[in-house]
Amino acid sequence: DLLGPMGWLLTFTATWSAYVAREMVFPSSSKSGFYVGFMASQLHLPLLTAVGFSMWLASPFPATPSTLDILAAGVTASACSLMLYDFVHGIDWSLPSKSFGTSLFRVAQMAFPPLWLVYDRVSVNKHRDIVFCEHDKVAVLLDVITPPNTKQNANLPVFLFFHGGAWVQGSKDYVGLLVVNAVARNGFVVVSANYRLSTMGTVGGASWPDHIADVKRAILWTKQHIAQYGGDPHNIIIAGNSAGAHLAALAALTPHVSQFQPGFETEDTTVQGCASLYGVFDFVDLRSQWRDWDTHHGRRHADHAKPPIIVSFLQKFVIKERFETHRHLFEMASPAVHASKRVKDHVPFFVAHGDRDILVPVSEAKFFHETLDPARSVFVCMKGGHHAFDSVPSPRAFALIDHLNLFLDRFKQKEK
Repeated sequence: DLLGPMGWLLTFTATWSAYVAREMVFPSSSKSGFYVGFMASQLHLPLLTAVGFSMWLASPFPATPSTLDILAAGVTASACSLMLYDFVHGIDWSLPSKSFGTSLFRVAQMAFPPLWLVYDRVSVNKHRDIVFCEHDKVAVLLDVITPPNTKQNANLPVFLFFHGGAWVQGSKDYVGLLVVNAVARNGFVVVSANYRLSTMGTVGGASWPDHIADVKRAILWTKQHIAQYGGDPHNIIIAGNSAGAHLAALAALTPHVSQFQPGFETEDTTVQGCASLYGVFDFVDLRSQWRDWDTHHGRRHADHAKPPIIVSFLQKFVIKERFETHRHLFEMASPAVHASKRVKDHVPFFVAHGDRDILVPVSEAKFFHETLDPARSVFVCMKGGHHAFDSVPSPRAFALIDHLNLFLDRFKQKEK
């Protein structure tokens, strides 16, 4: 019966190839590298579970194996070894150990992702699709997520989160769920908000500074309304991943910049902390990290006068102005520029990034962290982590959550 051996051969040849590709082939192609790297570094246990299931379905290994049997077994073993190696490599052994029950439940979530989705749905309370602002009769929405049985006067710290998606896509409904629900279970009232998005076309969609203006409006709404959900309006930690991390960092560093608060220039949008996960912080390439990144990954050709790929993207789809003639807009939109002016005067920061990120160089996060006051900034580099490594249960995702919760614990207060 060739069904079992052939199934193993095809499945695990593909898996093994994904590991090879993410390290050797795809770094020159960011889109392909992202998807392949994400699959290979996030879905260890589901794949291993599939291995066991397929082996259970397959016929017993013959007493006199054929060449195909031996090849299938060899490929299966090599694929399993790679997955197990990367699984162990993704565990951060420096973190305090968890209880056996917690560790076992995490393994179960990694092996069977639907369990995570059910657990996240029943372990927190969610108030969905609350309108916090409108533009041309189009509502911009947020969710409020609370620990079970949260009282209105609980006065819990607030975690205000913004999704990623390159400023052109994404939603609170499916980005960052693993993180925001984990933070809520850690004793925070979480606000997960949308914001206006640009489009990949030349017309339509949001233009800068629409994105950050909505983030500021979400801060203002949180200050005005979060007490009725049990949150403390004076203890807000703003956060985000990818593009959302950029917006969160920028908002944390510009509480009184009127250009980002059109129509509510005098309102207080200060926050007490910031968590930025694999974000973009420098739109003007102050240390040439983007230019070096493009060159290293084969994205630049003979014409080195062209701007880095991030600048090209921003001027075409997000800021929608030429960098050469509107550099000041790119500077104003760069958290690193604002941080360099407020080295000793900014809120505590948590900055996390994967060292295998194929979309945003880890040097971006390191540079931003170095720009901040070292006494007020925590930097976590996730070994083997790709972009969006916190999207589904994995060793790196849980390590990030543990590091983040350690940072957030400083903002906890006793219930009043």
